[in-house]
Amino acid sequence: MKAQKVIACVSLTAVVVALLSIVAPQAMAAPAQTLRSNGDRSTVHVNGHGRVLVTVKATKCMGWPVARIWVDGRLDRVVTVKKSRYVKVTSKKMYRPGAHRVSVVMAKDKRVRSKKRTVCNRSVRVGAVKMQHRNPRPVAPVPVKPEPTTPPTTPTPEPTTPAPSPNPTTPAPAPGTFPTRANTGTPAGWTPTRTINGDHVVTTPGAVVQDIRIVGGRLDVRAPNVTIRRVEIQSGQIRNVFNRQCANGLIIEDTTIRRGTFDIGQPAIEFGGYTARRVKIDGPSEGFRVGGKEYGCGEVTIDRSFASIDAYAGCDRPDNGIDWHGDAVQGYNGAKVTVRDSTLLLNPTPYCLGNSAFFYPNQGNTSAVIDNVVMAGGGFVFRMETPGSVTGLKVVDDTWRYGPSHNTTCSAGLTWATDNDYGTYNAATGVWKRDRFLPCLGFRA
Repeated sequence: MKAQKVIACVSLTAVVVALLSIVAPQAMAAPAQTLRSNGDRSTVHVNGHGRVLVTVKATKCMGWPVARIWVDGRLDRVVTVKKSRYVKVTSKKMYRPGAHRVSVVMAKDKRVRSKKRTVCNRSVRVGAVKMQHRNPRPVAPVPVKPEPTTPPTTPTPEPTTPAPSPNPTTPAPAPGTFPTRANTGTPAGWTPTRTINGDHVVTTPGAVVQDIRIVGGRLDVRAPNVTIRRVEIQSGQIRNVFNRQCANGLIIEDTTIRRGTFDIGQPAIEFGGYTARRVKIDGPSEGFRVGGKEYGCGEVTIDRSFASIDAYAGCDRPDNGIDWHGDAVQGYNGAKVTVRDSTLLLNPTPYCLGNSAFFYPNQGNTSAVIDNVVMAGGGFVFRMETPGSVTGLKVVDDTWRYGPSHNTTCSAGLTWATDNDYGTYNAATGVWKRDRFLPCLGFRA
């Protein structure tokens, strides 16, 4: 009789648990979040299937902002939010049952100021995020008789992992060669002291962040004069603007940023006031971003670094509807940028062209200095519309759709050296082989 009561009790408990799991609400974006500048994002994990449902509203300022909706690391939809009250935005695609990562990223911000106050400021307010349908109902477990308890056993201690070697260094490129994957980023044999899943925020001025791995998150620098050394980031980025204030004096050394299991669709490093030395960006759909003058960001230097930029996920399929404008280096309202002794590669697909390996247009940018840099890929490989100087530019032959370079300041403030060349680049060894001179206007010589 006692055994029957125990079985009945266990059975009833299982049924109650199953019923609770059926009616339990799915996860959604907790408190509403306001996005105020380009690249700001709200990310949440939801369970279910069907389409993703996102509620958003916006603040107008001489036009409306744009919201990019990413699901599981892929860009699903781009929408201009034109309502000051919450509206529902539905994903284009249907998604299978399971857990999904949904991000809403703001673009096309705008802020208008008078002498004494802010007149208007575009923003996107993200409300609820959920799936169209809940996951299939769980099956109630079959009741079983309780097994007799056994005394606990003492677990065997796990062997300790030896600490990483102190201060490993990345070997310099051989003389006369350019950076490759092998001699940039975290050094060979490097291991992190800890792994962080999600964002990591730095708020201490002058802090040194080193020997960590960040997975699926942002290294968010909110204090000046921070040094990032020997850090690996997978599916994430480094960003140094918070609350419209730039954390200048940022130094990034011997650091690797990889695409990881998904692409975030944002620059690997942004916004300005930073120096990147021996940095490797390998696989994300955007590379170095230079900008943020409106936030007080200063000049940028990229030195002895390597960037290989891949297209969005899905760009390997025809008729994918994806509009990818990736760049290895892009400027938007940026201060002076200097790129020296580096390699910038843009890797388009037959269906997604991308933009340029180096793109510094007349969009609020100040000036640029190029000194001994290899570039490849894009519509135009090299595009510069600001004053500056270009020395030792090496454009890999026949890696463009329209032309090797497109410069509008060839006779208006741009100094063009005689050692700018077409040629070939060996990605494994970093060896450059010159073919012929590259004119400023980019026509074949």
